[in-house]
Amino acid sequence: MLEVAARTLNRIGVSSVSLPAIAKELGVSRAALYYYFDDQEDLVFQSYRRTCEILEQHLVDAEDAGGDSIAILASFLDRALATNGPEIAALNDVAYLGEERRASILQQVGQVRARLTDILDDGVRRGHLRPCSNTIVAGAILGLVFWRPTARIWRLCCKDWRQSEVGCRSAPIRRLLRNGG
Repeated sequence: MLEVAARTLNRIGVSSVSLPAIAKELGVSRAALYYYFDDQEDLVFQSYRRTCEILEQHLVDAEDAGGDSIAILASFLDRALATNGPEIAALNDVAYLGEERRASILQQVGQVRARLTDILDDGVRRGHLRPCSNTIVAGAILGLVFWRPTARIWRLCCKDWRQSEVGCRSAPIRRLLRNGG
């Protein structure tokens, strides 16, 4: 259900998504959907929380795979941008959530960003990466990851959007992070 919710949120956004639309896409009754979600905000919150959990797991898996900071970042990006991986919801409308839920999502995203910053800091200390504002770079990495679902939708609806562009594959993003351009 959350996979479909994420895909729908990415395609039409929070303001246009509704529980009846999700129920229709899933082929279940609206009442069945209310068994899992209290309301539309709960659906968005659970979708966003799932996204954060997926990204946290990608980071753990990348770190467990080992290697230097560049290898860990590359592995994280490969996992987060994989076309066959779970759909993540681009966190475009976090402000839609109530204060408590918004704070929860921002805390989860902050934890992923902090861990990415630690990996970047380690890479700078070891001489694998150039010194820079690693907090900003970590935020940019997450921004690229969250851009991916939107870019995929654009590629599907725009005939002149090429597979090789930044939004569609991880290799150009990895080159950008490694080489700065």
